[in-house]
Amino acid sequence: MPPYTGWYQGAQAIIALIHQQCPAESAGDMRMLPLIANGQPAAALYMRTGEQHVAFQLHVLDVRADGVSHVVAFLDDALFTKFGLPRSL
Repeated sequence: MPPYTGWYQGAQAIIALIHQQCPAESAGDMRMLPLIANGQPAAALYMRTGEQHVAFQLHVLDVRADGVSHVVAFLDDALFTKFGLPRSL
């Protein structure tokens, strides 16, 4: 049951997570729109379902001088409406 807890550090761990858990099957299955959340860079992730992409997750990045240090994924697709984002593309 959410919230899901997980900590993945390093390129290899993140690559393994994507291969094991990501529902995308081919290029173009995911689309991302940039946005700002709490003053931080973020992205709205849409997943292909049939002929459209539907709201899936919001990702908020913690960016430091040396790169991205942390990413939080919000699995509540109701947040898209709160950011004024469409439910599908």
